[in-house]
Amino acid sequence: MYSTFSNIKESFKLAWKHKMLWILVLVMMGGFNFNSYSNFSNLADKTSDTRTPQIKDVSPDKFQPVGDNYNLKLNALEEFKQDVKIPTSPESAFEKGTNEILGVAQNRPAFNFTALLGSLVMVAPVVLLVIFFWAAISFLISVWAKGALFSGLIKASNSQNYDFKDLGSEGKKNWKRYLKLSIYFFYKRLLSVLPIFGIGLIVVIVNGIAPQSTGVNVIFGILMLTPFLWALIYNISLYFVEQFALRSIIADNVPTKATFKLGWKYYKTRPGKSIKLALALILVLPIFMLIFFLPMGLLVGITAFLVQQKVSFVLIGFMGLLAAITGIITILVSSPFLNSVAYFSWTRLFLFIRESFDERPMQNPVEFAYKPEAENGQI
Repeated sequence: MYSTFSNIKESFKLAWKHKMLWILVLVMMGGFNFNSYSNFSNLADKTSDTRTPQIKDVSPDKFQPVGDNYNLKLNALEEFKQDVKIPTSPESAFEKGTNEILGVAQNRPAFNFTALLGSLVMVAPVVLLVIFFWAAISFLISVWAKGALFSGLIKASNSQNYDFKDLGSEGKKNWKRYLKLSIYFFYKRLLSVLPIFGIGLIVVIVNGIAPQSTGVNVIFGILMLTPFLWALIYNISLYFVEQFALRSIIADNVPTKATFKLGWKYYKTRPGKSIKLALALILVLPIFMLIFFLPMGLLVGITAFLVQQKVSFVLIGFMGLLAAITGIITILVSSPFLNSVAYFSWTRLFLFIRESFDERPMQNPVEFAYKPEAENGQI
């Protein structure tokens, strides 16, 4: 008997058991997107070249005893005056410092704004091209990872054996369908928000031609609120549909558009269980995330306490380094693990709904009549 609690409980066990899938989860999350925004540099203190006048060591032979005291010889005193170069008055020192500051300011090169703008114009397209290229490569890799991950999730939930090579082959075989499905969902979401932008554009144009009264603007606001609420509800529903469609590509082996329709079929079959699972994951996963980060939080608190107590800098640095290492390990473990729990939870719900159909979706899923891909030529 299916229940949301038992589903999440079993998903925790599966996520911990199948750690191989964590790699694919990290790829989908962008865990291997190294970029220049995460560079760290070591800061070093620089010592200025300004010499501090110091008194020369005076040898004992330059002291002349007078009773119990000692006096400097005249030549030693003169050497001291030459080294220290004591100004004759505060006014002369101030005047000398002012002249030095003004001289430095006058010798600074003028800021060339045109040259800077020209450099930005030349560099910006290259930077944008590199960012776009890296984003495209990362997106394609994540699409491949989807095929591999959902294949592994279904096999693990069905207690089937697999290895990373098999998952990679599944990702390679299905990456075109996952790419088309991602684009198709983006297209649907874009269409859902177009009415909002359309009404907003009409409001701007109408008020630009002639200022409208408050009542007219209120009517426009109500008209904009309706498509906003519809788009919100529709996109929430699309989230559930996407969860089932992503798994249906592997389990049902149907074309992309058919997968989208089949995802709606799965969602409409058990909408209550889908909503309960989403709410349960929203409640449970953050709690476990906080539990994972408790050790790091404790170390940070100890470090802050040591700073207030002004203890040894070495001890503070050690505790801070330990807190940082603990935080990095926590992120690398908790993120893929908890995401795997969510993926397994939706996979188990998907398999439960799939088994509840009177006619299981295979070559002819539910109410749709689809031919195998080898016959209809669709991807």
